[in-house]
Amino acid sequence: MRELPREEKGLGRTGYGREWSASELSKEGVEKDSRVQEFLTKVDFETARGIYAELYARNGGTAADMNFIGPDRFYTHTKEGTTASFLADKNIITINKTKKGELKLFAAPPHTFYEKYQDTEYFATPDLDDATFVKIDAVFRVLHEEGHAVSSNTAEKISGFFFGFFVEKYEMGTGYRTVEVQQHVFSGESRSRLLGEIVNEGVTQLMALNVLSEYYRRKGTDDMGISSADVQKYISCFNNDLFSIGFSRKPEVEFVRIFAEYLASIAEVPREIVWQGIVRGCMRGGDLFDEHIAAAFKEHGSEKVFELLKSFDTSLSNESFAHDDVAQRVRQRGDAIRAANATLFEMLPPESKEHLAEIFSDDTGIKVKKVGSDWISFAEMQRRIKEEEAHTQEGSPQTA
Repeated sequence: MRELPREEKGLGRTGYGREWSASELSKEGVEKDSRVQEFLTKVDFETARGIYAELYARNGGTAADMNFIGPDRFYTHTKEGTTASFLADKNIITINKTKKGELKLFAAPPHTFYEKYQDTEYFATPDLDDATFVKIDAVFRVLHEEGHAVSSNTAEKISGFFFGFFVEKYEMGTGYRTVEVQQHVFSGESRSRLLGEIVNEGVTQLMALNVLSEYYRRKGTDDMGISSADVQKYISCFNNDLFSIGFSRKPEVEFVRIFAEYLASIAEVPREIVWQGIVRGCMRGGDLFDEHIAAAFKEHGSEKVFELLKSFDTSLSNESFAHDDVAQRVRQRGDAIRAANATLFEMLPPESKEHLAEIFSDDTGIKVKKVGSDWISFAEMQRRIKEEEAHTQEGSPQTA
């Protein structure tokens, strides 16, 4: 068992200055919305705060210093592509609207949200009605953005001569994600680069998934009628790689799960310990691609794997998918990450493959049907398939 050294930027929100006022936000088109405010009254922010405070304390912070965003700092903003956003410079969470004023947060899941189940005539979908699914997904998205807020958020401005030009360089970090912006003072040219985007979104989403489960375990049933059992079905379907649509940041979560398996193998520690270390890095502004971790991979003879992980994260974080439809661009990006995941998965040790395959094939939250038939439970499908196989065997000719 070995410990991987880590570099960290530190806890909390630093370098951004004061929060923006409501009047300043309004000038930027960031405003309150009665639909969002009504929804937020049904979210138990104290329970959510308490769960994140426990995570924060385990990583060296105190609840009083944690940058948890209360309902008073939630706004709406017109932004295509993403449902919600944490804006570190303004220290707010926005629920985003389309140009038509539609809130994606409350949109029903796609009508084609079903997949053919393996080598059968059955089609699978989450065992939840649309209204329940949308409500769970909305709470989950709030918890995801809170995950960004409580993570390390830093901003730094560096001025000087770079390659003979006077440049102002900005570095903004959120968890594992760093945005580097270089502004050439004389020419006005601006260039930006993202680092750690895939890892950061995957870690934050997986962390929020765990918070979602614990939130409903403590509450039992919330003010919207959502039960812990409903949420476990949602989580089961999120994990199941049968569904390629309907769940945000799913490819990024799979990328992180694969990365964690490699780390556990190299550090020779249980995956639970590795996950705690990954969460610590998110809370304290770590870097999963720093020189210490690179050296550990090299020492283990896995330098090629590390370079693949790093190159996939960097290239896909900065990749621009050219398509007029924002949803299509998101889908293309997800497909590209899935392709990278498939390559990385095949290089894993057998035990890691078996562990992840069990997660990716979790069927406990789905219901199934044949075309023209009613929906049935997954267990009932298994019973019927066995029954059909038994009838087939009974009717087959006997051989001597």
